[in-house]
Order: sequence, then C-alpha cells, then structure tokens
Amino acid sequence: MSIPSTSGFHKDFEWGTATSEYQISGADHCPDSDWAWYENNPQVTETRRGTPLEKSSNGIDHWNHLDRDVSFLKQLGVTSYRFSIEWSKVEPRKGQYNQDAIDHYKSLCDKLNQNGIKPMITLHHFTNPQWFAAQDGFEREENIQSFVSFCEHVFRQLGDKTDLWVTINEPGVYAFMGYLLGKHPPFRANVHMTGVVLSNLLKAHCLAYQSLKAIRPEAQIGIVHSVLKFKTFTSWNPLEKAVAGNLTYIANDLVMNFFRNRRAELKMPNRVTPFLANVTIAVPTKFSAEKLTDWFGINYYSRPLLKAGFTWPPIESTCREGEQMTGYEYRFDPEGIEEAIDDVKQIGVPMYITETGTPDSDKPDRLASFARRIITSIGRSIDKGADIRGMYWWSMVDNWEWAEGYNQHIKFGLARYLKASNSFEIKQGAEAYLQAIKAHKARVNEDDEVLAG
Repeated sequence: MSIPSTSGFHKDFEWGTATSEYQISGADHCPDSDWAWYENNPQVTETRRGTPLEKSSNGIDHWNHLDRDVSFLKQLGVTSYRFSIEWSKVEPRKGQYNQDAIDHYKSLCDKLNQNGIKPMITLHHFTNPQWFAAQDGFEREENIQSFVSFCEHVFRQLGDKTDLWVTINEPGVYAFMGYLLGKHPPFRANVHMTGVVLSNLLKAHCLAYQSLKAIRPEAQIGIVHSVLKFKTFTSWNPLEKAVAGNLTYIANDLVMNFFRNRRAELKMPNRVTPFLANVTIAVPTKFSAEKLTDWFGINYYSRPLLKAGFTWPPIESTCREGEQMTGYEYRFDPEGIEEAIDDVKQIGVPMYITETGTPDSDKPDRLASFARRIITSIGRSIDKGADIRGMYWWSMVDNWEWAEGYNQHIKFGLARYLKASNSFEIKQGAEAYLQAIKAHKARVNEDDEVLAG
C-alpha cells in the first residue's frame, strides 16, 4: 500500500481521532441531556420530525471504560485525541456542578497525557442540559452567560491538562439542523430563528474565548466549523443555483463572514427565498479581545452536488460521472478539502482539521482511498502555505450518528466495536491513515537524529 507523503508537515503536526461524549456514551450515561429527553419521549419527536430518534443506549459504554479506550488510542498511534465534555454531566441542574464528572474528565486527561496523547477538549458538541433547553437554550441571548459560566468552571479545573480547547463544535450545523431543517432538537423550521440561534452561538464563543483567555492566556482556544459548500450540477439551472446558494449561505458563509469581517447578515426574503429573516450577527458589545479565535477548526466531509429533476423533492444530491456516492447521500470528495482550506486561510489564524473521514469506512477500499487522498490534499495545501497544525479522523470507532442513529450505511470509525468481547477491531483500510502516522513519526525521528549528530 502506498503511503502519502507528509514531507511538508511540521514535525509537531498532531495526528488524531475525534469523538463526542454523547455519541459514545449515549443517553444511558447522559440522562440529563436534551437529546436524551427527546429519545425518551418518542411521541414528541415523532410529531416534530416525523419519526422518533433511534435509542443511543450506552453507545460503546465509553464512560465506564476509559482505560480500554485510551489503550486503544495508544494502539492506533495517534498523538492527540479530541473529545467533548458533556455539559449535562457536569452541570445537571443550573448552578449545581457534579465534581465526580469533573474528576472523571481529569482522569481521562491524565491517562491520555501519561500515554503521550494530547487532549483537545470540546466544550459544546450539540448537546445541552435539559434545564438549559427548557429556558429556550441559545434562542435567547440572556442564556449565553450560563454557557460561559460552565466553560469557566471546566476550564479552571482542567486548564492545566492541555492547551488545546474548542468552545463550540459546528455552530452553523447546530442552527441549520435544529432550526432550519428541523432534524435535530428542538426540531424547528424557522429561518429567522436559525439566524438568531447562530448569532447567539457565535456571541457565546466570543465571550467564552475572552473569559478563558483571561484565566489562562497561554491556552490555545478555537472554534470548529463544518465547511459545507453545496455545488450545482449544471452551470445554468436556476433552481440548483437558488437551493445550493442559500443552503451554502446559511450553513457555511454566515460563520465564515463573521470570522473574516467580525460581522454577518442573514436577510430574507431575497431574490430567490420567500422566507422572512432579518438578523445581524456581530461581536458582543462586551467583547474587547483583538482576535476572535486563536485557531480555526475545519470539519470537512464533502461538497454536496445538487441536481434538479422531475422528481419530488425536485432537487437531489448526486455525483458526476466517475465519482461515487456515499452512505450519507453525498459524493465521495476528499479533494474538496483544499477549497475549504483556501477559504479558511483568509481568516488569518492557524488551522486544525478537527474532523474528516468517510461514512463508507466499512468498505476497505473507500476508507483507504479517502485517507490517502485527504492526506495528499492537506499536504498540497501545506505546500501552498497553509498553516495546518493537525488532523483528526472522525471517528475513533463507529458510533451513534445523531438523527441517523445506528444507520448500517453510515460508518465513520477507524474501528468497529465488538460488544460481545467489549473490544475494538481495526478495520481493513484504516492502515492507510495509521501508516501515514507511523511514517511521519519515523521521518521526524530521523531528522532529530541528524540534527543531534
């Protein structure tokens, strides 16, 4: 098997994998989460989204098996692990913090550090405590301080465990899926509220960033954005242009514009969209920091290709001749990450690829091909001057995928979980990523020996 070159990658480049607590511990271990509430109230969920959520149960029972999972990360050879702090575990009731949960995360960080694996800690990955959701969550600007207070509490106790922090994972997707498409809690479809929620999430990032930097200035605090650009199958079809343009604008461009210009606007109706929305997204008045973030995380999977036709709905996700579709119904498109990196370069801060991977990881050829091609594409971007500090494969192991549940056609893991033996099995094809890590480490060691000699 050919190993993609990493000759241009910095010697301290972080090779990692990523998870989120709820997806690998499930509602059984996170019963105070808003997602758990909807899982346990299927009649409400079915009314709002058409079908109930598939039960996450206890995921891979990660909460009870830190030693097992850290040992497996060591086996993979990664140098960093991105995971999330489950807010509802740490603060199950407003203002009431669970020290046992904090100690649990301290233990995880200590185990990682002892094994030479740097933690990257995400403070918000889609889930909220039920008490926060009951107060309308990020729909209300006055609720932002609750999130900031949670961040401060965690940071004061874990800030010495790592210097890599994420405030919020994919604010654009959170707003897009929960308030425009209505597929995530609270399952609404209101374009104006989509803008309001996104505005409050970005304000929450700014205030959390400013507060945490005041506590520990040396910490490197970033935000993670899903760079999601919809493309048109033709160059002329007005329906394709309208749908692709508006989806890209709401899901992607608003966040990008905010970090480029410290301001973004969602104004509709426009020439093609009749829905009403008028939201200006700007930095909070209390924000005084020079930068909006120390670094920017890119989550990249594909650039969905939209084609109009005589079907219902009248537009579908497709691929071009010679391309392949994935189980998530978007095209297999690893090279698209170069466009994502080029876009983010304009923000002017270092970058991490905080998530990338393929939902077809059960197919060895697809998994290996994606790994080789994505690493090659990242290398080309580095050669062109992109300051990329690391990449994290989504995901360490197959997991519960939010609205998709345990969909048999959507498997992102480098490994599969074997419940009978409570162990992991590395997938065929994963060696393409793992061998690249080994090769990079070997090159760095050789370079160090030359310098020492």
